[in-house]
Amino acid sequence: MRLPLLAAALALSACVAAAAVAGQPIEVMPARPHGIAVTVWMPRFPAAWARRQADTAARPACQAAGGKARFVRSALLQWTRWDGQKGVYLYDCLR
Repeated sequence: MRLPLLAAALALSACVAAAAVAGQPIEVMPARPHGIAVTVWMPRFPAAWARRQADTAARPACQAAGGKARFVRSALLQWTRWDGQKGVYLYDCLR
């Protein structure tokens, strides 16, 4: 009886943690000359869907500056047990 309750509690906590990470906003900010940095919270770094979200967020930011977004590199910024991992994706805005 206790084992199914424990499994249900574990599954519920995993869903709550994933929902908390998914609710974090994507931040786009200038990073270097003619470049931008996009930060994304994710359950585990690197994540392919987070890279796609960063690409989607970088395109309009570079187009506003009159350029085209080109991916440079990514890195892990912060790790927390409950909130997931914060990664940064760097882009050059090519003209």
